[in-house]
Amino acid sequence: MDVPERTTNLERAVDAISHAVSRLGVREVVVCAGARNTPILVAAARHPLVRCWRHFDERSAGFFALGRIKATKRPVAVVVTSGTAVAELLPAVIEGCYAGEPLVVIAGDRQAEWRGGGAPQSIEQAEVFGNYALSADLQGGLEDGALLDDLCTRWAETRTSPVFLNLCFYEPLFDGEIAVDYGNISDVDVSQDEPSYSVSKGDFAPRTGVVVGQIDESDRRDVASALANLGLPVWAEVTSGLAIFPELAELLIPDWSTFLHDPALRPDQLVRLGGVPNGRFWRDLESLPEVLVTSVSEVGMRGLGRVQNVVVERRDVESWVNGWSDSGYRGDGEWIAAVLAKAAAERDVIRACVAEFPRSEVGLMAELMKSASEADVAFFGNSLSIREAQLVAGNELAGRIHASRGANGIDGQLSAFIGSAVGAAEAWGVFGDLTTLYDLSAPWMIDQVDSATVWRFVVINNGGGKIFSRLPYLDGLSDAEHALLMNDTSNVDFADLARLWRMKHVVVMTPGDFDRISAEDSRVLVEIRPNAAESELFWRAFRKSRV
Repeated sequence: MDVPERTTNLERAVDAISHAVSRLGVREVVVCAGARNTPILVAAARHPLVRCWRHFDERSAGFFALGRIKATKRPVAVVVTSGTAVAELLPAVIEGCYAGEPLVVIAGDRQAEWRGGGAPQSIEQAEVFGNYALSADLQGGLEDGALLDDLCTRWAETRTSPVFLNLCFYEPLFDGEIAVDYGNISDVDVSQDEPSYSVSKGDFAPRTGVVVGQIDESDRRDVASALANLGLPVWAEVTSGLAIFPELAELLIPDWSTFLHDPALRPDQLVRLGGVPNGRFWRDLESLPEVLVTSVSEVGMRGLGRVQNVVVERRDVESWVNGWSDSGYRGDGEWIAAVLAKAAAERDVIRACVAEFPRSEVGLMAELMKSASEADVAFFGNSLSIREAQLVAGNELAGRIHASRGANGIDGQLSAFIGSAVGAAEAWGVFGDLTTLYDLSAPWMIDQVDSATVWRFVVINNGGGKIFSRLPYLDGLSDAEHALLMNDTSNVDFADLARLWRMKHVVVMTPGDFDRISAEDSRVLVEIRPNAAESELFWRAFRKSRV
């Protein structure tokens, strides 16, 4: 019996989708229409366990998929055609790599023999994602099955890496009847039981503080209980969702910056749990190698450039912190009391500054947090919104809280928000003005999402890139050099964007303007226009209080 030299295009596509579903756990596929990827589209559309989305913009599709990964805790696939369509997904793949979000890219490619020849819509795409994804180049030979099995086995070692399946398709794309038979398929559970960890109390200095970045919402209760038992000062990023737990109320501090630069109160060790934090203090640690940093996350990266005095624990955060709590460790009581007293005073300063400058950017953010208190999903779209929310956040947000901050501050943020909020009753996304302009195609997806969702897209219109204006080294730049960091948005009318997206447009300039947002309005673009003078006065008063 003669063995064919290669499998058919459709057989190859079905095999790829089958592995993605049964071995990786994919249940959703975002399809970007094309010609060369048609066999994959058919294979995905006909799989009984797969829900297909569609998008015309590959870059936005990738970040929408990352949003779905945040919400579902499962890998999500994006199907694209050959050529630069694949390259458009590089930003999302990089974000997924550093965030530990397993984005699966399945691309149609031209036949392997065409590589390097410059044929139309043909590039050398087999290794286009480099170290950022586990890749398999499936050219149609009998070895393809083994390549797929090997890739899935390697992925299962961490379950956090992006995956790239590159499928070479030959002409004609379909040969004969387009028939797909997956047989009897059962919904396989690909989850794993998380192990428990034994942690030695001797691994921690007496003056140890805690930093909590993004953590899984299902872990929050246990993490909060463990940290309350430890009784240490905790900086919990707004994306951690820990502020809602009353047992932590007296342990939460606004920032570690003031303590890192005060030798009398500086911690000897910081334990980071979960995602890499957005606070400025985290970057300050680069120049403070005397502070031991222990980074605990499922991704297993330092989160810092420095190597000296950094310990990396690739662990399940909830299980690890419970092991620490059970170890019997107790910190330096006098130091803890001094830190918490100073933190309480700093919170009082923040409240006073907000009260004095209610139309400042931070003052309006404080009011926004109250307005979003009923949100099922809150998404903070860049470092500016996260840092300002961090200053004023209390226990307002009890739902799911997400952010994408791994590799780029503004790329694909609206798309990730929409993906994370599928099925939510009320969803709030907070973005800078440039961030919004960078992802204009994102709201195109809303019509495919549950129409019952109430959407709130908040745009902080401060003239573009204002976070750069507070960088300490700018004083040494010329006016021309300074201007290169500032991208003015005064030529943009966000009312036009609201009309483009069929949203109500509400301009917020005072705290009372939030009352103009009605619960009956299903889609609202909330444009926050802070008072520039009050914003400057806020930051001046805040900085003065920390000297």
